[in-house]
Amino acid sequence: MKQFLLSIPLLLSSVLANAQSTTFCIPSATATAEVDSKIGTPPVWSNVSQAADNNNSTYATATFVAIPGSSHASITFDLGTTVAAGCSVRFKVGTSIPSAGAFIQISTNGGQNFDPTGTVPPLSGDYVGDTGPSDADGFVLTAAASTVTIGLAVLGGNVYSGEFYVYDVETNCNCTVLPVNLVSFTALKNNGSSQLHWSTSVETDNRGFEVQQSTDAKNWKAIGFVSSESTNSTRQIDYTFTDEAPETGVNYYRLKQIDIDGTFSYSPIKSVRFTEEKNPLTLGANPASESINLAGNLSQIKSMKIADSYGRIMISNITPKNKIEISELPKGVYLLLIETTSGGRISKRFVKE
Repeated sequence: MKQFLLSIPLLLSSVLANAQSTTFCIPSATATAEVDSKIGTPPVWSNVSQAADNNNSTYATATFVAIPGSSHASITFDLGTTVAAGCSVRFKVGTSIPSAGAFIQISTNGGQNFDPTGTVPPLSGDYVGDTGPSDADGFVLTAAASTVTIGLAVLGGNVYSGEFYVYDVETNCNCTVLPVNLVSFTALKNNGSSQLHWSTSVETDNRGFEVQQSTDAKNWKAIGFVSSESTNSTRQIDYTFTDEAPETGVNYYRLKQIDIDGTFSYSPIKSVRFTEEKNPLTLGANPASESINLAGNLSQIKSMKIADSYGRIMISNITPKNKIEISELPKGVYLLLIETTSGGRISKRFVKE
């Protein structure tokens, strides 16, 4: 299964696995944090699990308060694989703490330990490396390692309070080409439907996106497919999909990106919540073969039509009634689309056997 990551630049040149490259890439990293206070109140971490998502906007943040003695915190990145000696690793740091009171220490599970020279910069987007906190080349591993720990040290004193930020760990080894660069993915409520929007900046051998929905973020079902507008592209492409029949409660959505060769990967999960209707219209037995039964206050219905799971209208101008014939429809998943006299929209999903 290939990686499919949000807001991560796709490598534009192929790199052999385990081979060093002059281009850095994002490993399958995870992050954990620890704190150690010498004296006084220990620092508090936030957003630790998101420090490795590499979207350049969510930081792992360690908040320090002014205390009499020094205070320490550390965050460890698991690179997801063993990175060979001679390869480089880099990450971004920043701080709001006065530079005279903030220091960085780096160690790996391969036995490498060093303190970058120079002071920690503000949140400027600089990478940490051998020469200090502003080194885009990162630091070279002297021994193979699978984890990198960044230690943050703050001197005691009334002025040394503030935050440390750590994010975007990268390596220039074990790089593979990602098939699709997903730069955004949103799910928004629009009356009675869920509107999904996503954009890509690069696509390589992309067949398209299967849209999946769940009510518990565990059990997923496909509700549609959106074909790639360009199998191979280096321009931004925008996509949309509408779930006309979301469930009452929380609806979770994700994209299954499928390559031409059948390999696939998943997007991050988005959610939309729908409250229960005041005067609900309900469908009877489902699945059905000959007809579906609609119960509720039919006087609130202005118009009805049936669409397939891809939004194509199959039956239009249906007269509001309890029994709706569906015998002529092919087997599949359909949506009963209802417009109410108050301007609202209601969607009911059913299966034709």
